[in-house]
Formats: sequence, structure tokens, C-alpha cells
Amino acid sequence: MNTSSVREQCRRQKATEVVGGLLSFTLYLYIALYLLVPYKPWDFPVSFHTPVLGFGLLLMAIQVAVFPSLWRKYLKPDILLFSLMFLFFLVSSFLMHSREFSRSVFQIYFISFLSFLFVRTTIAGLNLDSVFVWINYYLIAAGALILLQVNFAGIFFISRFLGSPALGTGVAGWGFANGSTLAGGMLAWLFTISLARYVVSNGAKMTSFAWFMQLFSIAFGTAGVFYTFSRGAWLGVFCVVLVMAYAHISGGFPKKYLFIPLAVVVTSVVVLGVFNHREDANMRGKESFFIRLLQKPFATVSADGSTNTRAVLWRYTLGLIKDTPAWGIGVGNFPRSYSKAYQKLAIPANGVIDQNPDLTPHNSYLYYMAELGVIPAFFLFLLVGWVVFKGFHSGYYSDAFPFWAGLVAVCVWVSTNDYACERIFWIVLGVVSGLTHLRPKRLQTSPETDGILCPK
Repeated sequence: MNTSSVREQCRRQKATEVVGGLLSFTLYLYIALYLLVPYKPWDFPVSFHTPVLGFGLLLMAIQVAVFPSLWRKYLKPDILLFSLMFLFFLVSSFLMHSREFSRSVFQIYFISFLSFLFVRTTIAGLNLDSVFVWINYYLIAAGALILLQVNFAGIFFISRFLGSPALGTGVAGWGFANGSTLAGGMLAWLFTISLARYVVSNGAKMTSFAWFMQLFSIAFGTAGVFYTFSRGAWLGVFCVVLVMAYAHISGGFPKKYLFIPLAVVVTSVVVLGVFNHREDANMRGKESFFIRLLQKPFATVSADGSTNTRAVLWRYTLGLIKDTPAWGIGVGNFPRSYSKAYQKLAIPANGVIDQNPDLTPHNSYLYYMAELGVIPAFFLFLLVGWVVFKGFHSGYYSDAFPFWAGLVAVCVWVSTNDYACERIFWIVLGVVSGLTHLRPKRLQTSPETDGILCPK
């Protein structure tokens, strides 16, 4: 190889490193802005993080244009499944329901899909050690903020100052989000990542300070998730704890790496219950919900307005799927359909039901099937199932495993709400997909300059 050819390839390598560094920084900024302000502030037409997403996608396009061979690196089975899912999403929206779909809801899905592509493609370039540190600090800050919110309300609901309507009643913690449900999902994601990271980190030889901060973040994460009173988030965390117990048994981890974080979680809940017990009846009902559900399931569901509403919604949604199985009723059309049937559905509920007639199903999987149809939903479930399978198959010691645990928590959480169309779900899915499909085979040198040593 002649000197001019080597110089050219070295220039291309340096260009790749510069663009890669910009992409990593942009991804950091995008996720940080999303977690801190995951909604449109004031009267802005877009969220703070949306322009950052656009800039990141532009960088990706430039990178692939300069190095077309990257297509071979990025094209994996998950992208094929994603493409099929998106294709049938478009068929249902534009062909089957061209005159009766909501453009605003379509836009939400579309930007969420772009978020998946951006995160999935760039996550492999991040320094995950710094990511874990950032997660710990975020859990501590969000948990402390939620404790202030549930005790003092008022100014501690910071979303009020950014133009998002907030009641400020102290009923539940919102953290940095604009609602307790979203806060519950975000914190359940980060909390389970931190928990799983601790369980499998016995080979990482953490310093004393890192060990302390890890447990400190788990304690504050427990408080944060607990006081969002998002029972879907609680259930997601519980499922991850079961997975960690299985990993502990099958992976041969020392007992202390499971016992210590769980002891921190239990101690945090006990301390909160004794020294920070809320007297609100709704809170007490949610605290004891799962115990009562095991004892008297039917009576518990019928007496709990939130659960009873979901039971009514799910039955109605299953009926819609049965009536229009293949292509659904159209994106964004569920609230209008439910509103027409609300009065008839509310009568047998004896008043123990949400009085809002414009609800969505409160189950992301049923929601997608009802509006898009079983055929598009099949490819969505195939994509999610493939990413979950590959993430677990990558092994306990892989970079992806802690984030896989977070994905499990979020997948359980969205079964009780409709956030699968929002960015949070697709960011979480993109992280695991990128780490399992790109990072294990990531080359230390550019594919364009393999074997060439360039001067610094």
C-alpha cells in the first residue's frame, strides 16, 4: 500500500472518530434532556430534546454517506424486523385508514421510531462506566426531589415552572417528569439498571466510593419509584428482582451481591413506611393493593377505581380487536370509539370507574393491536421479543444485561399504560438492541483502516 493511500485512509479514520465522538456526545445530550424535561416546555412546538435528535440523525446520515460500508455493520436482524414493523404500520395508517387516522398520534409514533434508530445505532460507542455513574446521580436527584414533592408539594413540582400543568397536591411524586405514571416508568428503568449492575458487578472491582454511591442510588431509587405510586412500575421492578434471583442461582454469584441491594430496598421501604408514612387514603390503598389482590382478587378489582377502569377498558379493547382484527380501527381513533360506548360500559361498573370518557386502553399492547391491527402488532411483538431474547442470550456479564433488566421492567410497566407510543419505550428498546447487536462485535479500529496505525 503506497504512502498516499495510507494517508487518505488515516484521514478517513480520523473523520470517523470525530463524527463518532459527536454522535456519542449528541446521544448523551439527547437522553439527558429527555430524562430531565420529557415534555414540551411552555408553549414550544417541540421538546428540548427533539432538535438534538434531528442533529443526531443528520450526523448519522453524514457518517453513512461518507462510509457506505457502515450499512453492513448496522443492518442486523433487529433492523429487518423494525423495517417490517414500520412498513405494516404505514400500511395500516396510510392505506387502510387513510381518511380516519390521527396525524398528531402518527407523529408521536414516527418520532419515537426515529429515536429507536438513533439510540440503537449510537449507543455502542458510549463509555458505559460513565453512563452508570450518571444513572446513579440521576436516581439520587430524582428520589430526593420526589421526597420533597410528596412532603411539601408546591414549588418542588418543577414541571409547573416549565409550562406543564401540575396540581402540586403532593398525592404522588413526579420527579423531573410531568406526571407520576411517566416518572414511575423512567425511574423503574434506571433503578433496575442500577440494581442489575450491582448484582453482576462482582468482577468489576468497584472502589469504596463507587460501591457506596451504587447503594445510595438504589436507596433513593427505591424511594422515587415507591412514591410515584405507579403500580405498573412496582410490578416491573418486582419482575426484575425475580430475574436477578434466577441470575444469582444460575450464574453462581456470591450471595452478598444479591442480598445487599435487596436489603437496601427493603430497609428503604420500611424506613419510608415508619418515618414518612402518608395518610392519604388513596396512597394507603395503593400500598396494600397487591396483598388484597392475592386475598380477594374480584373484590379488590371491583372496589379499586383505577384497576376497575382498566378491566372495563381491556374488555372493550378485546372486543374491538375481535371486530376489526387485521388492520384495527386506525391510529388515534380509540378515544373516540370508547367515548361512544362509555355510558353503556359505565352502568355495570357502579360508578367505580374513571369519569373521563376519552381514555385510551391503559395497556400498550392492546392499544397497538386495537388501532393498528393484529398484523402490524405481530411485527412489533416480534421485534420486542427478539431484542428481549438477544439481550438475555448475551449473558449476565455482557454490557447489555443491566439494560436488558431495565427493558424488562419497562415492558411490564407499559402493560398498564399507553406509553409504548412514546419515546421512553423506544429509547429503552434501542439501548438493548444496539448493545446486543453492535457492541459485542465492535471493532477497535475503523473497518476502513483495519490494520493501519495512524499517527495521533
